[in-house]
Amino acid sequence: MRTVLILASILVALTASCKICYSESAVTARQLQKMAGEINATLPLQLDSEMVLYRVVAYDNKELVYQIQTISVNASDIDFNIVKKLMRPKIKNSLCTMPDTLAFLRMGIIYTYSFHDKNNYYMGKFSITPKDCGF
Repeated sequence: MRTVLILASILVALTASCKICYSESAVTARQLQKMAGEINATLPLQLDSEMVLYRVVAYDNKELVYQIQTISVNASDIDFNIVKKLMRPKIKNSLCTMPDTLAFLRMGIIYTYSFHDKNNYYMGKFSITPKDCGF
């Protein structure tokens, strides 16, 4: 549970620290790529004893993908559905209530969290969409 709260807080803070004007009614793919570049300049970032945020990718469909790698977990040793069930509601709550991330969600931004194991094997992902926050 502590890990979920730390992850949510750090990812929200990273998004909020970027220099895009939040008063805009729309955000372009180029602005998102710039934002991802600003975040990437601070990475890798150890989120807790088990997870490292190693890259953020911006896609043209207004999606920001946070790529997270575990430090000691193998994909075969974990049921990602359980991880998703524990983490997604907490991250959703953070994104849907923080003014900076809420502004991005209003602009149609999709936040995706993609997880990889210690050997960089894909484990799974989940997204928080504007619809999740009532937009």
